[in-house]
Amino acid sequence: MGSIKVLFCFIITLLIISCGSSKNDIQSNAYEIVRYKSYIRYGSIPTGTFITIDLYDDKNRGKREPAFYSINNVIFDDFHLVEDDLKPVTISVFPGSFDIQGYSESKLPTRINKLKIKDGDSLFVKIYLIDDPQAYTH
Repeated sequence: MGSIKVLFCFIITLLIISCGSSKNDIQSNAYEIVRYKSYIRYGSIPTGTFITIDLYDDKNRGKREPAFYSINNVIFDDFHLVEDDLKPVTISVFPGSFDIQGYSESKLPTRINKLKIKDGDSLFVKIYLIDDPQAYTH
């Protein structure tokens, strides 16, 4: 049992040491982007390139919005309802330039243009959806 604890501590220590990364933030009123960059490569295999998208209400920024989004004009509608709670969506992508847009009923679309993603980037994108004033007029 003691050797299992030592092995577990050793693996955790290796993971912490080997996960060298830096963080860059981009913010606006309509969205927030946190970019993590990993410096570790395993031979010729890159660590992975990911986008995590989370959609929120602009007025209550802690409230996730049941919405859908598009990446380069490909629409995704899986907002991941897990145990009555909305969860962010993570997508593995190739490096490149991306246009991301968030949509929801009675909200204005929010667009992020030409978001550059390099090999090994992990982007966490929070999109804040603003009420559409015309949606509430009769």
